[in-house]
Amino acid sequence: MIKLVAFLLPALIDLINRKIISSDARFWISVLVCALVGTFLHYITSGFVSFDAWATDVLMVFGMAQLGYKAIYEGSNIQKTIRG
Repeated sequence: MIKLVAFLLPALIDLINRKIISSDARFWISVLVCALVGTFLHYITSGFVSFDAWATDVLMVFGMAQLGYKAIYEGSNIQKTIRG
């Protein structure tokens, strides 16, 4: 479930970031969104058992979102539509 949601995150992050020009700010917003989604999904699937399990889920969401962005989303028609 985490991997599927992470592949959908690039579009959500792009919706949030579409008016922000600074690439550094865009990156940190994407990290924050991934951390929030990873925390939410970790809580739903297993509760807060340990820090290591939580960190693994957050990093997995971030990594899958980055992979989905570079492999599928970057340069796609959806990205062009969202960015205008």
